[in-house]
Formats: sequence, C-alpha cells, structure tokens
Amino acid sequence: MTQRSLQRSVTHGGTIPRAQLDSVARREASRREATAAGGLQISESRRGSTRTIGLEGEFDLAGVPAVRQVLAGTLERGVDCLVFDLSGLSFMDSSGVDVMVELWEHSAAQNFCLKIVPGARAVQRVFEICQLHNVLPFTVAT
Repeated sequence: MTQRSLQRSVTHGGTIPRAQLDSVARREASRREATAAGGLQISESRRGSTRTIGLEGEFDLAGVPAVRQVLAGTLERGVDCLVFDLSGLSFMDSSGVDVMVELWEHSAAQNFCLKIVPGARAVQRVFEICQLHNVLPFTVAT
C-alpha cells in the first residue's frame, strides 16, 4: 500500500489494518530528502542495516552543514554499512573532499563499512588532485 492509496482509503471511509499502517510509516521513514543551500539535494534511504546517502547538484561549502547534519542523524541511528552516493553530483570542491575524508576516518574508528559511489569526472578529478582516488573506498554503482 502506498501513501496515496492509504490517503484514498482513509478519505473514502475505509479501515486500514494496523500492520499496513505500520508498513507504510516504516517505508516513508526509510526515505528522506532534503535541500541544502545552493540547491544541493540530499536523499537518504535504507535497506536492512545498509543506509544510503545520495547527493545531487553541487556540493560546496554551502552544503557542508546540511550534509553533516544528515550524516550525524544517520550515524546516530547506527549502521553496519553506509553507501555514500556521489553519482548525482555535477561539482564538488575541497570542502566536500574534507567531509568524505572525515567520514572515512570515522568509519574506520567506529568499524562500519563505508562505500563511496564515484561522481562524474569533474567530481572524481578533485579526489585525483588530492591523491585520494586510490585511498578512499570507492565502489562501482550497482
């Protein structure tokens, strides 16, 4: 049952079993989106104990506070594996690289799996210039 069909059923006087309500609430809670300054889109989803944070747009200094806030909330809830998806980015500056390095260091200290999905060529070039392209845990998008 989707959120829309749930609304339709309630609007038309139907009754919804509690299990279906709980299922819809869990599904909606597992997918969040936010917009940071400068139009950066941040999405968060989960599949089991794996969390995925995806970025779209341009990740620069203006977006760092919002990304850090989403990361803090995600890590506070606990993760076995975090996938950080940069494939939707068209641009990233050194402040984004700093966030990725901090996250990598945190994953090592807290012993959770971190996988970074590479961004577009312009994004990956920043990691190459910093000589981090062979250090950070980049993975192939699936």
